[in-house]
Amino acid sequence: MKVENIKNSNYIISESVTIKDAMVAITDNRRGTVAVVDENFHLIGVISDGDIRRNLIKGISITAIIKNIVNYNPVSLYVERDDLEKDAQKIFMENAAISLIPVIDSKNELVSIYIRD
Repeated sequence: MKVENIKNSNYIISESVTIKDAMVAITDNRRGTVAVVDENFHLIGVISDGDIRRNLIKGISITAIIKNIVNYNPVSLYVERDDLEKDAQKIFMENAAISLIPVIDSKNELVSIYIRD
């Protein structure tokens, strides 16, 4: 499934939010992951409930900013690809851990998101 109206969705968060805020978004979207963007909507990375859990165990505070625990090298797709949906389905089939795939343009701006059904 492709999320078109992402700017006001619970699939994205700002890089300046707290771990608690990220947990709320992840709980609301029920996908275990959110995309992280900067103030210009450029994709920074993703953060998962597993990333949060591992860092809480290490002692990070729930009020800490997520910037230090973001996965800065997420799997993503480029909007210019011919068959985005087919590519997204292939990624989902090959990696059960991935539940969200950001789609970016040539400027690294987040334009949509594929989510696992």
